[in-house]
Amino acid sequence: MTKKEEPSRMGRFFRFANHQQKGQQGNALLYVLLAVGLLAALTFYFVQDSNENYATQDAIHISEELYAQVNTIRSAISECTLDYPNGGPDVNGDGLISSSENPNNPYPIDPLSPNVTYETAGCSKTSNAANCIIASTNDDVGNLSCPGAGIGYEWLFSGTNNQGRYLPPTPNGFSAWTYSNTSSGVSISITAPSDVAANDALTRLLSKFTSGQASISGQVFTIYLKQ
Repeated sequence: MTKKEEPSRMGRFFRFANHQQKGQQGNALLYVLLAVGLLAALTFYFVQDSNENYATQDAIHISEELYAQVNTIRSAISECTLDYPNGGPDVNGDGLISSSENPNNPYPIDPLSPNVTYETAGCSKTSNAANCIIASTNDDVGNLSCPGAGIGYEWLFSGTNNQGRYLPPTPNGFSAWTYSNTSSGVSISITAPSDVAANDALTRLLSKFTSGQASISGQVFTIYLKQ
Protein backbone atom coordinates (compact mmCIF):
# COMPACT_ATOMS: atom_id res chain seq x y z
CA MET A 1 0.00 0.00 0.00
CA THR A 2 1.32 3.28 -1.03
CA LYS A 3 0.94 6.37 1.12
CA LYS A 4 -1.62 8.91 -0.16
CA GLU A 5 0.27 11.78 -1.57
CA GLU A 6 -0.49 15.20 -0.12
CA PRO A 7 -1.26 18.00 -2.56
CA SER A 8 1.73 19.97 -3.54
CA ARG A 9 2.10 23.51 -2.32
CA MET A 10 1.69 24.76 -5.86
CA GLY A 11 -1.60 22.87 -6.22
CA ARG A 12 -2.89 24.24 -2.96
CA PHE A 13 -1.91 27.74 -4.10
CA PHE A 14 -3.83 27.48 -7.39
CA ARG A 15 -6.89 26.06 -5.66
CA PHE A 16 -6.76 28.90 -3.10
CA ALA A 17 -6.27 31.50 -5.82
CA ASN A 18 -9.16 30.10 -7.84
CA HIS A 19 -11.41 30.12 -4.75
CA GLN A 20 -10.33 33.66 -3.93
CA GLN A 21 -11.02 34.77 -7.51
CA LYS A 22 -14.53 33.31 -7.37
CA GLY A 23 -15.10 35.10 -4.06
CA GLN A 24 -13.93 38.37 -5.56
CA GLN A 25 -16.25 37.88 -8.53
CA GLY A 26 -19.15 37.26 -6.14
CA ASN A 27 -18.29 40.39 -4.17
CA ALA A 28 -18.01 42.42 -7.35
CA LEU A 29 -21.45 41.25 -8.47
CA LEU A 30 -22.86 42.16 -5.07
CA TYR A 31 -21.33 45.64 -5.35
CA VAL A 32 -22.83 46.07 -8.82
CA LEU A 33 -26.27 45.07 -7.59
CA LEU A 34 -25.99 47.44 -4.63
CA ALA A 35 -24.92 50.27 -6.92
CA VAL A 36 -27.84 49.61 -9.28
CA GLY A 37 -30.26 49.57 -6.36
CA LEU A 38 -28.81 52.79 -4.94
CA LEU A 39 -28.98 54.47 -8.34
CA ALA A 40 -32.62 53.43 -8.74
CA ALA A 41 -33.48 54.77 -5.28
CA LEU A 42 -31.73 58.07 -5.94
CA THR A 43 -33.40 58.40 -9.33
CA PHE A 44 -36.84 57.78 -7.80
CA TYR A 45 -36.10 60.30 -5.02
CA PHE A 46 -34.99 63.04 -7.40
CA VAL A 47 -37.85 62.43 -9.84
CA GLN A 48 -40.36 62.44 -6.99
CA ASP A 49 -38.81 65.59 -5.53
CA SER A 50 -38.83 67.30 -8.93
CA ASN A 51 -42.49 66.40 -9.51
CA GLU A 52 -43.41 67.80 -6.09
CA ASN A 53 -41.47 70.98 -6.80
CA TYR A 54 -43.19 71.41 -10.16
CA ALA A 55 -46.60 70.86 -8.54
CA THR A 56 -45.80 73.42 -5.84
CA GLN A 57 -44.61 75.96 -8.38
CA ASP A 58 -47.76 75.40 -10.46
CA ALA A 59 -49.94 75.83 -7.37
CA ILE A 60 -48.26 79.12 -6.45
CA HIS A 61 -48.61 80.44 -9.99
CA ILE A 62 -52.27 79.36 -10.25
CA SER A 63 -53.20 80.86 -6.87
CA GLU A 64 -51.60 84.20 -7.78
CA GLU A 65 -53.37 84.20 -11.14
CA LEU A 66 -56.74 83.47 -9.53
CA TYR A 67 -56.16 86.09 -6.84
CA ALA A 68 -55.50 88.74 -9.49
CA GLN A 69 -58.71 87.75 -11.28
CA VAL A 70 -60.72 87.94 -8.05
CA ASN A 71 -59.46 91.47 -7.44
CA THR A 72 -60.28 92.48 -11.02
CA ILE A 73 -63.84 91.17 -10.69
CA ARG A 74 -64.42 92.68 -7.25
CA SER A 75 -63.06 96.01 -8.39
CA ALA A 76 -65.34 96.14 -11.44
CA ILE A 77 -68.44 95.20 -9.45
CA SER A 78 -67.60 97.67 -6.68
CA GLU A 79 -67.11 100.43 -9.24
CA CYS A 80 -70.51 99.61 -10.72
CA THR A 81 -72.27 99.93 -7.36
CA LEU A 82 -70.50 103.20 -6.55
CA ASP A 83 -71.00 104.85 -9.94
CA TYR A 84 -74.66 103.83 -10.20
CA PRO A 85 -75.99 103.62 -6.61
CA ASN A 86 -79.63 103.63 -7.75
CA GLY A 87 -79.03 100.32 -9.47
CA GLY A 88 -81.89 98.53 -11.08
CA PRO A 89 -83.65 97.25 -13.00
CA ASP A 90 -87.05 98.80 -12.32
CA VAL A 91 -89.09 96.19 -14.17
CA ASN A 92 -92.57 97.49 -13.24
CA GLY A 93 -91.61 101.16 -13.53
CA ASP A 94 -92.76 102.14 -10.03
CA GLY A 95 -89.52 103.93 -9.22
CA LEU A 96 -88.52 101.32 -6.63
CA ILE A 97 -86.25 98.29 -6.90
CA SER A 98 -87.86 95.33 -5.19
CA SER A 99 -86.05 92.17 -4.09
CA SER A 100 -87.71 90.29 -6.92
CA GLU A 101 -86.24 92.76 -9.41
CA ASN A 102 -82.80 92.76 -7.80
CA PRO A 103 -82.17 90.79 -4.59
CA ASN A 104 -79.12 92.94 -3.74
CA ASN A 105 -79.48 96.31 -5.37
CA PRO A 106 -77.32 98.02 -6.70
CA TYR A 107 -75.25 94.91 -7.43
CA PRO A 108 -75.52 93.47 -10.95
CA ILE A 109 -78.20 90.81 -11.36
CA ASP A 110 -77.53 87.34 -12.76
CA PRO A 111 -76.76 87.41 -16.50
CA LEU A 112 -79.29 84.60 -16.94
CA SER A 113 -82.09 86.69 -15.45
CA PRO A 114 -84.68 87.98 -17.94
CA ASN A 115 -84.72 91.21 -15.91
CA VAL A 116 -81.42 92.32 -17.45
CA THR A 117 -83.41 93.50 -20.46
CA TYR A 118 -84.91 96.27 -18.32
CA GLU A 119 -81.58 97.60 -17.06
CA THR A 120 -81.25 100.12 -19.87
CA ALA A 121 -83.71 102.99 -20.13
CA GLY A 122 -86.23 102.46 -22.92
CA CYS A 123 -85.72 98.71 -23.03
CA SER A 124 -88.32 96.13 -22.10
CA LYS A 125 -88.66 92.37 -22.28
CA THR A 126 -89.99 92.54 -25.82
CA SER A 127 -87.85 95.48 -26.96
CA ASN A 128 -85.56 95.07 -29.97
CA ALA A 129 -84.09 98.55 -29.68
CA ALA A 130 -80.38 98.99 -30.30
CA ASN A 131 -78.12 98.33 -27.29
CA CYS A 132 -80.86 96.61 -25.28
CA ILE A 133 -79.45 93.71 -23.28
CA ILE A 134 -80.90 90.23 -23.54
CA ALA A 135 -80.49 87.44 -21.02
CA SER A 136 -77.32 85.41 -21.39
CA THR A 137 -77.15 81.64 -21.79
CA ASN A 138 -75.07 81.31 -18.61
CA ASP A 139 -74.05 83.20 -15.45
CA ASP A 140 -70.40 83.65 -16.37
CA VAL A 141 -68.85 86.77 -14.86
CA GLY A 142 -67.80 87.81 -18.36
CA ASN A 143 -71.48 88.40 -19.17
CA LEU A 144 -72.15 90.80 -16.27
CA SER A 145 -73.81 94.14 -16.95
CA CYS A 146 -74.12 97.14 -14.63
CA PRO A 147 -77.69 98.17 -13.76
CA GLY A 148 -78.21 101.89 -14.02
CA ALA A 149 -75.42 102.49 -16.53
CA GLY A 150 -76.23 104.30 -19.75
CA ILE A 151 -76.77 102.67 -23.11
CA GLY A 152 -73.55 101.14 -24.40
CA TYR A 153 -71.87 101.27 -20.97
CA GLU A 154 -73.63 98.41 -19.21
CA TRP A 155 -71.11 95.66 -19.84
CA LEU A 156 -68.46 95.10 -17.19
CA PHE A 157 -66.07 92.93 -19.19
CA SER A 158 -67.33 92.81 -22.76
CA GLY A 159 -68.43 95.24 -25.44
CA THR A 160 -66.63 98.29 -26.79
CA ASN A 161 -67.57 100.62 -23.92
CA ASN A 162 -66.56 98.63 -20.86
CA GLN A 163 -63.97 101.22 -19.76
CA GLY A 164 -61.04 99.06 -20.77
CA ARG A 165 -61.71 96.18 -18.40
CA TYR A 166 -60.41 92.79 -19.43
CA LEU A 167 -60.99 89.45 -17.73
CA PRO A 168 -58.25 87.00 -18.74
CA PRO A 169 -59.04 83.31 -19.22
CA THR A 170 -58.92 81.11 -16.15
CA PRO A 171 -56.04 78.65 -15.62
CA ASN A 172 -56.05 75.45 -17.64
CA GLY A 173 -58.69 73.01 -16.42
CA PHE A 174 -60.60 75.58 -14.37
CA SER A 175 -64.15 76.64 -15.19
CA ALA A 176 -65.07 80.24 -15.94
CA TRP A 177 -65.91 82.43 -12.95
CA THR A 178 -69.68 82.37 -12.35
CA TYR A 179 -71.81 85.02 -10.65
CA SER A 180 -74.73 84.67 -8.24
CA ASN A 181 -77.08 87.34 -6.87
CA THR A 182 -79.78 85.75 -4.70
CA SER A 183 -81.54 86.39 -1.41
CA SER A 184 -78.55 84.68 0.25
CA GLY A 185 -76.14 87.31 -1.05
CA VAL A 186 -73.73 88.00 -3.90
CA SER A 187 -70.85 85.71 -4.76
CA ILE A 188 -68.54 84.51 -7.49
CA SER A 189 -67.35 80.92 -7.86
CA ILE A 190 -64.90 78.84 -9.84
CA THR A 191 -64.53 75.06 -10.18
CA ALA A 192 -61.04 73.56 -10.16
CA PRO A 193 -59.86 70.32 -11.76
CA SER A 194 -59.14 67.44 -9.41
CA ASP A 195 -55.36 67.37 -9.25
CA VAL A 196 -52.64 68.09 -6.70
CA ALA A 197 -51.57 71.48 -8.05
CA ALA A 198 -55.16 72.77 -8.36
CA ASN A 199 -56.11 71.63 -4.86
CA ASP A 200 -52.98 73.21 -3.43
CA ALA A 201 -53.73 76.41 -5.36
CA LEU A 202 -57.23 76.66 -3.85
CA THR A 203 -55.82 76.21 -0.35
CA ARG A 204 -53.24 78.92 -0.99
CA LEU A 205 -55.91 81.20 -2.43
CA LEU A 206 -58.17 80.66 0.59
CA SER A 207 -55.36 81.76 2.92
CA LYS A 208 -55.45 85.22 1.31
CA PHE A 209 -58.94 85.89 2.69
CA THR A 210 -60.35 86.24 6.17
CA SER A 211 -62.93 83.87 7.58
CA GLY A 212 -66.30 84.40 5.92
CA GLN A 213 -64.87 86.02 2.79
CA ALA A 214 -64.27 82.76 0.93
CA SER A 215 -64.83 79.02 1.16
CA ILE A 216 -63.97 75.73 -0.53
CA SER A 217 -66.54 73.00 -1.10
CA GLY A 218 -65.09 70.05 -2.97
CA GLN A 219 -63.52 71.55 -6.09
CA VAL A 220 -65.60 74.75 -5.93
CA PHE A 221 -64.02 77.95 -4.60
CA THR A 222 -66.42 80.77 -3.67
CA ILE A 223 -65.82 84.44 -2.89
CA TYR A 224 -68.59 86.24 -1.00
CA LEU A 225 -69.05 89.83 -2.17
CA LYS A 226 -72.13 90.51 -0.03
CA GLN A 227 -73.82 88.35 2.61
